[in-house]
Amino acid sequence: MKVKLEVPVSPEWERAFARAAEDRKAGIAPERVACRTYRIASTRPNHTPHTVVIKSVVRLEVTCDCEGATNGRVCRHMAQAWDAAVARIARGDDAQTAPEPTPALSGAEIERRMAAAFR
Repeated sequence: MKVKLEVPVSPEWERAFARAAEDRKAGIAPERVACRTYRIASTRPNHTPHTVVIKSVVRLEVTCDCEGATNGRVCRHMAQAWDAAVARIARGDDAQTAPEPTPALSGAEIERRMAAAFR
């Protein structure tokens, strides 16, 4: 499955994607911790990992708790998480599957269960 963006990719997002690609080459990868939520290691020494939440993949609506993002910038962590979310969608990992249908009970089975319930 492909993801089609509903918004243009700004130069700021392009720079963030380039920095995210550098991080991937360095072995820094996002960890999915919940639906639409990723944890990404900081590139700065002695910093805690950052939490990124994907609000909309197609509209590039992503939040991060790092300093840059809290000051309104698009950060490398947002780009990394977005890449990971798109990869999950492309693989079909987020596909919703319906539960197996329950087989219908025969009239005799219904009567047996009702009788057992009122004993």
